[in-house]
Amino acid sequence: MIPTPNQILLLRASLLSGSDAASAWKTWRGRVNFDDIDAASYRLMPLLYKNLRREKIEDELLGRLKGIYRHTWSRNQLLFHEAGRVLKAMNDAGISVLVLKGATLANAFYCDAGLRPMNDFDFMVPLGEAFRAFEVMQTCGWNYAEFVPLKQLVWCFHAGKWTNRNGQQIDLHWHLLPEGRQPGIDDDIWARSVKIEIGGGIFSAMDATDLLWHICAHGAVGDSIPPIRWVADAWTILQSKRDAIDWERLVKTTQRRHLTLVVGRALSFLREEFSAPVSAGVVEELNRTPHAWLERWEDRIKSGPQGILGALPLHFVNYLRLSKNDLPWRRIAGAPIFFQRVWGVSSVRGLPVYAIKKAAKRLASAKR
Repeated sequence: MIPTPNQILLLRASLLSGSDAASAWKTWRGRVNFDDIDAASYRLMPLLYKNLRREKIEDELLGRLKGIYRHTWSRNQLLFHEAGRVLKAMNDAGISVLVLKGATLANAFYCDAGLRPMNDFDFMVPLGEAFRAFEVMQTCGWNYAEFVPLKQLVWCFHAGKWTNRNGQQIDLHWHLLPEGRQPGIDDDIWARSVKIEIGGGIFSAMDATDLLWHICAHGAVGDSIPPIRWVADAWTILQSKRDAIDWERLVKTTQRRHLTLVVGRALSFLREEFSAPVSAGVVEELNRTPHAWLERWEDRIKSGPQGILGALPLHFVNYLRLSKNDLPWRRIAGAPIFFQRVWGVSSVRGLPVYAIKKAAKRLASAKR
């Protein structure tokens, strides 16, 4: 998701240096009332605080920004501690884990737990170990927080939410992405993993190249809070580990996963708006890649607002990806069963009524 003009100014003030940062900050301050900032921009406040301090830019807001930074640091430390206990329990049970997204970024790239706010902790286990991982989560005091029965969850989704009594959340993955659930598609991610320290333990995490394209792809998905921090995350990876990025592998991986459209657009944005160290050749190669109709349709769904159909179009795209190697008759026959499980409907016969009720609720909500 591409940030708005004011969000771009805030990102520039949070990431750049010298006159570029100072000018962006001055312009943003003149346009935006700090008390009215959007939730996506609020997530950048710890990073903004550190950059203003580093650039010796004085402002009456520094005290408030410092408080936000310290609160983020404390909150993340508590989450890392609890998640670290879960990761250790997984290892003790013989289940491999791969730390994803925010936790990897905060510990291995930002190198400061206060700079990267986190609403949850993401990690992945091998597909074949998912049900054993569910048992470990429950043993550790975490409660399953999805409406789909556990026995159907693995087939319908790529990850599931778990919460504990403190209100903290873990997203437990068995696939990296919802659009990447084909057998063996994540094997190369596991093979290239690196070690990082979290919560007093050493665990596997995505390497810089895989994390970069994953952050770009994940940032394309619309959310209640637009995920504009993908810009800061990608920028930080490129600044701290630019020599570790294998651009040839990044292109081949996104081509294989049919993600060149969104990743190419993200890298182009970083290059043009922030002078990020991304070569024009990489962007051109991604843009030259033929984009199948399914990839283009998926991109339009993800980048636009949800209509009265809600997540139905995206679920349908994911089903088409998941069943692409099936015979046509099997794909047609399997679709109703897929949606029955995704929506938690008791029977296939109840799907039409359930879908109509969901659409009616969304339509009534949109009219308010």
